[in-house]
Amino acid sequence: MKRNILILIGGIFLVFGGIVYWKFFSPSAYSMEKAEELLQKQKYARALKIYTYLCNRNEAKACNQIGVFYESGWSVGQDFSKALEYYNKACQSGFVNACSNMGMLYQNGMGVEQNLQKAEEIFLKACNQNGALGCFNLAEIYARGIGRTKDINQAIQFYQKACDYGLALSCHNLGALYQFGDEIAQNLKQARQYYQKACRLGDMPSCTYMDRLNLQH
Repeated sequence: MKRNILILIGGIFLVFGGIVYWKFFSPSAYSMEKAEELLQKQKYARALKIYTYLCNRNEAKACNQIGVFYESGWSVGQDFSKALEYYNKACQSGFVNACSNMGMLYQNGMGVEQNLQKAEEIFLKACNQNGALGCFNLAEIYARGIGRTKDINQAIQFYQKACDYGLALSCHNLGALYQFGDEIAQNLKQARQYYQKACRLGDMPSCTYMDRLNLQH
């Protein structure tokens, strides 16, 4: 009887141990999906632990997210140099959004000496790899004349690429350029088309601008 009780208790501990192991050490417990879920809940320390685990296993997106943590100061002291380190690692591993993030640090001189030419080179590399943010950041450089002469036609080309890659803000900016006609010929039909695309991509201000233009005609 005593032996049976010990066997039963041992079995219970084995099952319980298996449940604990599966909960904390199963693949799903250390997945990008789990980390994103924790990030949404602002459980930064736990999310960072998973991102670190995945980054150490060459998951480029996880390395980028660690860069975001250091840039934003979530659960760690704000450290732009560390952010740059992780963005660079993710960029070199092919995660193009990390290249754009790294370019912004060079553009703004955060964690590294400001280097507008290098920032532009990084953005172009990301854009050429179908990175919407890289194209958008290049468009902003040309539209605002950051480190170079303003060139609205070049800006439009890069805004168009970013819009084609699905970046709603870029579509919105094209809509605004055509709506107001301050730097290019006004074209309300094109403005409406770009606002409509941005709206479909989830940009609510573009939905409002589109509705206003529709009411005018």
